[in-house]
Amino acid sequence: MAHLICPAREELHSLRTPLTTGELQVLEFFDRYLPGGWEIYVQPHLNELRFVLLHPQLGIAVFEVKDWNLDAMPYLVREINGVPSLWSWDQLGQEFRQGLKPLSMAGATYGTGRLDATVVLCGRAYRNRPLH
Repeated sequence: MAHLICPAREELHSLRTPLTTGELQVLEFFDRYLPGGWEIYVQPHLNELRFVLLHPQLGIAVFEVKDWNLDAMPYLVREINGVPSLWSWDQLGQEFRQGLKPLSMAGATYGTGRLDATVVLCGRAYRNRPLH
């Protein structure tokens, strides 16, 4: 079953911010693997979100895509006090913590109400606690 994609594929070139390679891959993934009934909204006017998926019976899913080149440097995920953080190391072998905190950012960016986010770091999914 074909999904509603808004804006339509032939209009994606007119987006204010062009889709990155990773964002295009995510769009293709959604279109190919989501069951029927889902609507895919690309760059809706909600902060800087890339995708909002709507289904009349199942609800809403919101996605922001960060398509880093994970081959550019080695990454690992460490949990400190139960909170996942992204780490790497430089050419001298010195470890450092990446400044990006996806779960915290999700709450700061979208949270005045309740937010329940799942973030995938290096192939492992992490869930935040809902904000109240």
